Amino acid sequence: MSFPNAKPAATGGRLGTCPHLAREIARDPGFTSRARAVARYGEMTREGRPSELPPSHATSAPTRQQWPPECRSCTYYRRLSVCLTCMACYCFKEGHMRVHLSQSNHGFAWDIEHGAVYCRTCNDYIYDTLFGFNEAEIEPEYEPFLRRPPKCGGLRGIRNLGATCYLSVVVQALVHNPHLSDFFLREEHSALTCTNMDPCVACDVDSVYSEIYSGATLPITPTDLLFGLWSARKEIAAGGQQDAHEAFIALVNAVHTGLTGGELSPTGAVGGGGSVHRPQCACAIHATFGGVLQSTLTCPQNHETTADDPFLDISLDLRASAAEMSHTTWQGKGSAMENAYRRQNAVAGGAMDRSGSVKLTDCLRKFTSFEQISYRCEECQAEVSGKKRLSIKTLPRSLCLQFKRSDSIGTDANKKDTTVAIPSSLNLTKFMCDRRARTNPEHTYNLYAVVHHNGKTANAGHYYVYVMHRGHWFKLDDGDVSSSSEQEATGPNAYMCYYTLPRSRSP
Repeated sequence: MSFPNAKPAATGGRLGTCPHLAREIARDPGFTSRARAVARYGEMTREGRPSELPPSHATSAPTRQQWPPECRSCTYYRRLSVCLTCMACYCFKEGHMRVHLSQSNHGFAWDIEHGAVYCRTCNDYIYDTLFGFNEAEIEPEYEPFLRRPPKCGGLRGIRNLGATCYLSVVVQALVHNPHLSDFFLREEHSALTCTNMDPCVACDVDSVYSEIYSGATLPITPTDLLFGLWSARKEIAAGGQQDAHEAFIALVNAVHTGLTGGELSPTGAVGGGGSVHRPQCACAIHATFGGVLQSTLTCPQNHETTADDPFLDISLDLRASAAEMSHTTWQGKGSAMENAYRRQNAVAGGAMDRSGSVKLTDCLRKFTSFEQISYRCEECQAEVSGKKRLSIKTLPRSLCLQFKRSDSIGTDANKKDTTVAIPSSLNLTKFMCDRRARTNPEHTYNLYAVVHHNGKTANAGHYYVYVMHRGHWFKLDDGDVSSSSEQEATGPNAYMCYYTLPRSRSP
């Protein structure tokens, strides 16, 4: 539990006395004097002047809490509040003040940093002349909390530190993810309270969030993040250009380790891109990108065997052979119209239409289509030639898709220049386990970031990214930020794309 995420004055806190505050003042003669003393104390601490809290009413022997105060539960010293009944200090981290108010049945707390009263019953902040200001005085006195964010707040470039564009694009994709932004901007993980041994990549990412959302516009230089990631993930520490998809896998796994304070799960590489997933892990990374695939094996006698594969990302083939696309032996559950469509669109060299492009939905359809496989059926007690199909069992909040533009690994790997038609919204109902279900609008994702790669080979060239920010597309090319469009964002050089469910529809 925690207080409302936004700053008090930005949430539309109410002016005037709330009925609960009025009743408290009438019931407790000392409430007004304590409130005024705490308000004055808040002014002094915000100005950096030493002061003392009034005597505590929580103990029989009055004591004073010296400046600067700290949370009684965790000794945290940022974003503190003072209970206006017992004068105890608690922080917002882990909702300690709210827990205190609930357990002690106290009704009000003063937010020292923002200068406002929180009413537990209203679950809102209150501005009242009782605390030394009126409506006319609020805007100039609390202008930093009332004014609209700067135009470019949350939109900054990242300097290239020497062929580090592969990391910059992935960091930007994470920074503009709404679910991860909620987590880090709430200070759910902070370098000030982290107990991990250096380096902690989660702390480095938290610092990047702080810099990008500081309101400044100049490019940032995340040297700590680069050092921390290279230290934690030796496989991408080599000099020169690296693969952005591999950087994404390394970064989210390193952040996962920092958030959980332990080693990676030994469950191994699973999912389309080989990401490591800890079953039922509650960390922000898995809560955002974690989903589950279901693998179904069916023998000629229709015996089915299923297994779950957790994933953090999915890699999609851009081409399939004409024979593979036209084969219908194990596509009995597909409609005749669908199979005819596949045969019609299967051209020499791949599953592309006549213009040399492929639809993202076709790539997903191939990923979740039947394929022939030889395996031992436990029901038949024999080796059989059966069919295998992947389907999505559990949807993630955010979906990371990578396009396989290389058939081999190496510096000379040829790059497929197939254009992928990327929709701005994507519904995954037909790719889930129950394919007979009607399209569910709750399964519709919105596109928010697209990573592009410009180069003749898969392991050389330059990365840049397009992100959706406040309803508009922007191109982030290292330190350069420029306005863009959806047409450019979904252009021919797309290598990775990121979708997310709206906050209100997250599973």
